[in-house]
Amino acid sequence: MELHLDQEELDLIAQLLHEAQGNLRMEIYDTDNSDFKDLLRSRKAILERLVQRIDAVGAGT
Repeated sequence: MELHLDQEELDLIAQLLHEAQGNLRMEIYDTDNSDFKDLLRSRKAILERLVQRIDAVGAGT
């Protein structure tokens, strides 16, 4: 799959992903349920990969 974004769209997605990372960190810290915490950690790992890819694309433009 290929997705074409202009710089403005790419910048917005990067900003939203960075904000989501911060929110997940806080939610993981505040969660007592270990199963839910594992789910959040899994999402955080996926989110971190997305941030790296988006940042790499943004740096290349």
